[in-house]
Amino acid sequence: MNWNKLDKNWKEFAKKQNVELVYVEQNMFNAIRCEYIINITTDFYKTKIVGTLWKSQDGHNKNDTRIYAKYNSESSQTLDINNSGIKSLFMKNKLKAEENNIYQSFKNLNGKKLKLDKGLLRLELNKIISKHSEFEQISEIINAIKNYR
Repeated sequence: MNWNKLDKNWKEFAKKQNVELVYVEQNMFNAIRCEYIINITTDFYKTKIVGTLWKSQDGHNKNDTRIYAKYNSESSQTLDINNSGIKSLFMKNKLKAEENNIYQSFKNLNGKKLKLDKGLLRLELNKIISKHSEFEQISEIINAIKNYR
């Protein structure tokens, strides 16, 4: 992973969204914890994207991304997906095309967990977002869930 490219892409995405990128770096003895935080507000939802990168002296780097979205209108629909598959998808047994699209996008992003409950969305990835296309996929997932609700 090219850390300079990752840093550049986070800055460019924040600039494109016209929001501030908050960067926090903490030295934790054997590792450095770097955190990228972006807050986006639209007419339909508020989103917080947090990318965490652990740089270990031993070369054991660990990273993840967490996305939190709060939709302006509450809904009773739920969605619960993890990396082993779908637990409960809008309380239906068969996937509709929209549901399958959300699942495929989640899977393509190396998703760990996706949970929607009463207008609150929590999305966890097993990697830090490092490409423009991944930021776009996150936006597509958030909008797909907003439009489906």
